[in-house]
Amino acid sequence: MYRYSRLIGFILVAALIEVLLGRRWGKLPPLGRFLSPVEGFWRNAESPEGRLPTQLSMPNLKDTVRIFWDSRWVPHIYAKNEEDLYRIQGYIQAYLRLWQMEVQSDAAAGELSRFLGENLLPFDRAMRRLGMRYAAERALEEVRRDSLSWSILQAFTEGVNAYIQTLSPRDYPLEYKLLDYEPRPWTPLRSLFLVKYMAYDLTTRSKDKYLTRLLARLGRGAIDSLYPNDPPLGYSTVLSYDEPPSHELPPQPEVIYSESYLGDSSAYAIEGEETFLGSNNWALSGKKTATGYPLLANDPHLALNLPSIWLEMHVWAPTLHVYGVTLQGAPGIIIGYNECIAWGVTNVGPDAMDFYHLRYADAQQRSFYYNGQVLPLQLRPETIWVRTP
Repeated sequence: MYRYSRLIGFILVAALIEVLLGRRWGKLPPLGRFLSPVEGFWRNAESPEGRLPTQLSMPNLKDTVRIFWDSRWVPHIYAKNEEDLYRIQGYIQAYLRLWQMEVQSDAAAGELSRFLGENLLPFDRAMRRLGMRYAAERALEEVRRDSLSWSILQAFTEGVNAYIQTLSPRDYPLEYKLLDYEPRPWTPLRSLFLVKYMAYDLTTRSKDKYLTRLLARLGRGAIDSLYPNDPPLGYSTVLSYDEPPSHELPPQPEVIYSESYLGDSSAYAIEGEETFLGSNNWALSGKKTATGYPLLANDPHLALNLPSIWLEMHVWAPTLHVYGVTLQGAPGIIIGYNECIAWGVTNVGPDAMDFYHLRYADAQQRSFYYNGQVLPLQLRPETIWVRTP
């Protein structure tokens, strides 16, 4: 009898350990799996020499692709065609930054609650209400119409998924183990989420709310005088294809800005916030450099991120040779140079955001007023999955 009681006791203790260590407790991952020397976080320890891939087994490659890593872990990719180049670029991005790619895409899509829980629900709702998913879907429709862009995006997506398919739970990046979930397959839409989020991140300049409050105190005349609603140079810098510029640069006015522009009012767009995102760049003629070659310096001011949203990369194909930085989750080189030209991106901080007051035309809130007309509202259901403890 004593022997059986001991056996029953061992079974109960084992079951208790399984219950305690095999399930999530609040935000903690299952500790048994997380602490496991076979599948747990110990597997993510980096060796001193690093673990850079020297050979890749990837489906759908048309030809051999060579990858070299320099001392700073910058990948140099040499492909015999562009499709293979973008496949490998997607693979390498996922190898180095998979979780970063996924969490940035989920943030733009309003899907962080899926694995971070209900605390992120307000953020997800905000992204859905802003129409980030709708904008990305519309952009995807446009990309599909361009065969070259679509083939590039498809090849990149294949590369990301090829890396994901090599992973087992023991190989997941540390963040997945810590948060107890697994990578999802990549799609072209997820790349476009990142592009739309960059547009959102750089479109935070608006003095509409600020000036609306002043309007009630100072009146329309004072606001129009102090803050004229016209571009400072008289016209937009975005020119239509039907009206090409008659000269390379616009004539320089005697006074570029009036006194009302000495203080950057747009810096107070978001309820008096004094900090803002901007960018700058400059170029030097080869006559003023030690090498005799021209120099372009590009400083895109973005919020501080660790790791950075940029990833340095060198890509080569018979029809393409570019060195620069790529955006996580997107193909190509965003900022860089080739044999002929260097390019950068900056944000001039214009007011590119508008606010609308929606006035319903019926008690059921199924129609609204627009320019004196009553138009039906087009409902768009959004489903947000929320992880529970």
